[in-house]
Amino acid sequence: KIYVKNLAKAIAVVYQKHSIVNLRCIGAASLNNAIKAQIIAAAEVKEKGMELVLSPSFTTVTFNGDEERTAIVMKVTEKKS
Repeated sequence: KIYVKNLAKAIAVVYQKHSIVNLRCIGAASLNNAIKAQIIAAAEVKEKGMELVLSPSFTTVTFNGDEERTAIVMKVTEKKS
């Protein structure tokens, strides 16, 4: 739970500075934690008048120069009115 709350705070801070956040997730546990963190961050910034949305996509990540894994990239942006 502490990790998720810290990640949520990081999402909120980075979004407020850069207006976009990209989260890369490999594995079900990291995806679950990232989604929970985004929900918490969205509630935090909503108090400031911002509404965050999540756009998932796939990418390939290379480890140790040769091992490839599929990752999910979750792009956090603000809802367009």
